[in-house]
Order: sequence, then C-alpha cells, then structure tokens
Amino acid sequence: MRYLLGLLTTIAVLLGCYGLIEVGVDEYGVFGTPVPRREACLPNARVVKLSYLRSHPQYDAFVLGSSRANYYRVETLNRLSGHRYYNLSSPMENAQGMEAWVRWLVAHRTVREVLLTLDFDLQEHPYRDSDLFVQDPPELTGMPRAVFIARYLLAPPDQLAACIRAKLNPSPAYRFDTRTGQDYVRGQRSMTRAPRRIEMFAGDRDDSNADRLARMVRLLRAHGVAVRVVVNPVWAPRFLTWDSDTYVAWLRNVAAVTGGFWDFSGVNDITKENGNYIDDVHFTEQIGNRVIRAMYSGGGDDFGIWIHSENVEARLRAIERDYAEGPTRVRVPTPKEI
Repeated sequence: MRYLLGLLTTIAVLLGCYGLIEVGVDEYGVFGTPVPRREACLPNARVVKLSYLRSHPQYDAFVLGSSRANYYRVETLNRLSGHRYYNLSSPMENAQGMEAWVRWLVAHRTVREVLLTLDFDLQEHPYRDSDLFVQDPPELTGMPRAVFIARYLLAPPDQLAACIRAKLNPSPAYRFDTRTGQDYVRGQRSMTRAPRRIEMFAGDRDDSNADRLARMVRLLRAHGVAVRVVVNPVWAPRFLTWDSDTYVAWLRNVAAVTGGFWDFSGVNDITKENGNYIDDVHFTEQIGNRVIRAMYSGGGDDFGIWIHSENVEARLRAIERDYAEGPTRVRVPTPKEI
C-alpha cells in the first residue's frame, strides 16, 4: 500500500512539474502568458488573437478564414477600404469557427466591414478534437475555461520540445505579429516544383456547416456590417482533385445565401502557375494583394469574377468545363487522404 501511494505521489509530482513547464513555455498561448508581438512558436492563433483584441478595440474590420486568408495583407486592405483591419485567419478554419467569431464580434465590437474568405475543402469539415492548434477559445464556444485549460496542461511532449528549441533559435522560422493577426510571410519562396501527392481531408463533410454561412451573412448585415465574400484562388491541380458536382453545388449555395461573391477559383493563368503559390495549399502575398485590388476596384484584370444571380449559372458551366478540360492543361497530383 505504501509503495502504491508513493508511486501515485511520484506520478502526481511529475505531472505537476510537466504542467508547470507547459504553463511557463505556453507554446499554444492559452495560459495567459503575456503575448509577445512576435511569437517563436506556432500558437493556437484563435486564443492569441482573442487575447489581443480584448485590450485593443481600435479595429473595425476583420478577415475571417483559414490560413490561406493570412495572405490577404491588412496593409493593403486598410489602404483600399479606409478601415482598420485585423486578420482573424486561423489554421484549418471552417464555417463553425467563422460563425463563432462573427457572434463574438457583433457582441463586443463596432464592426464596419468583414471579409469572409471561403474554402471548399475546409468549410464543411469538422475540427479534430485532438488537434490543440485549432481549438476555439471558451469565450467563443461556451466551454468551461477549466476544461479548456486542462486539455493543454498535458500536451504532447514533442510539441513542447519543438517550441523550446524554437524559442532558443535566434532566427525562428515562424514569426507572428499580434498587431495585425498575421504571420510574417515576406521573403517566403514560391513553389518551384509541384508535388506528386497532396493531402486531402478524409471522412464525411459536416452538413450542419452548410447553413452557417447564411447565418453569418444575415447576422452581420442585421448589425449594419458590410460583408465581402471571397472564394479563394486555390492551386489549380488541387482544385481539380475535388468532386466537380459537389463543388458546383457548393458554389451555387454560396451565391444563393450571399447575394453575390467574388470567385477566384478554377483553372486560369494565375492558379495554374506554381510560382504564385508557396506550397500546394497557400497562394503568395502578391496574389492575395491582386485579389484585394480586384475586389475593391470591381475587377478588370481578368482575375476574379463577381458572381450574382444573373451570371451564376454561366459561371457554374465554366467551372464544369474546367473540370472536363483541366486535366489536359495541368498535371493533377494523386490525392492522399488524411
């Protein structure tokens, strides 16, 4: 009995020490450690950004979306919109997370404009409960804070070790600026060689997310917020791995619930060019700036189409032609489900 008690005490002490180290390093940014302007480790961006916004009310416009939306630079948005933008993009963001942000924003901020950036491959896929990088903070979900924090006290040791190494590195690969909500991306190299295999999401799409976009748009407009909706310019070979019928149905729904949106997807001179992408998922900052300029100028450079009720069916027929003819214009990689 004494041996068992001693063993349990030792385990408790070791777990307690590990938890203290987790709090001290705070690689996910969830324990309330003061947030540096530039972060060495990849944090839970949702938590870090919410923490920053609580004490910085000067922003009146926001970008919502996945990590692709990180490449819509707030400097360009501010210059063309006249607003003070903050980028709330987060890795693996889906409609569930975006709706949570919308509800928080209209309840706690005076919002003038929101840019909703949409990804077919992420929008209707659920989060992984085991992925600590992409968990929404309790202020957005209603989860008890104690339960949320407990999940991070015993985070995987390999991530803890990686973060410690990153903090000791004088030139970390990842830098995060809380003033803009964006990663530092300047100087990143473009993709020079296309991968032969790309990762795709396995499993069923979450049908409950299909109505979330409509609720977001209605809520924002009910609060007098100008809503801009963009379908991101996904790399053409990745785009061509998607099921065409499902994608066309998704685009038709986007048009119906938004009343109009900017579509930069499909097979075109921009999305075919490997040099316009950092990897097979993310476009470059230069392409992000082209999207922003097209959106605020009304188009005109043959990149991006404003979709509305009168031209949506013609656009969908063009997308179907992309799927039919695209494989003869670009090499389609082999998808690998994850």
